[in-house]
Amino acid sequence: MKIIGRGRSVYDEVGDLINILYSLRGDAWKHQEGNKAAGSRVRKGLQNVKTQCQDIRVQVLAEQKSGNPLGQRNSEPWKKGGG
Repeated sequence: MKIIGRGRSVYDEVGDLINILYSLRGDAWKHQEGNKAAGSRVRKGLQNVKTQCQDIRVQVLAEQKSGNPLGQRNSEPWKKGGG
């Protein structure tokens, strides 16, 4: 199993992005209600998401070029027994 980048799979990295987005929902609600500080936290969080997305794109491209487009043994980790 060859994993490029910070030693984590693309699947795990995308999962982290989903968790970050979920964590921003509370501040997004507060921003909607007029809390300016919450809006700043949302912007900062989204900037971090943007940076991580770019890192993941680079990792996927590197894995494809290396001949290992999945980056893991299990091509469908969401399915039980897949692989």
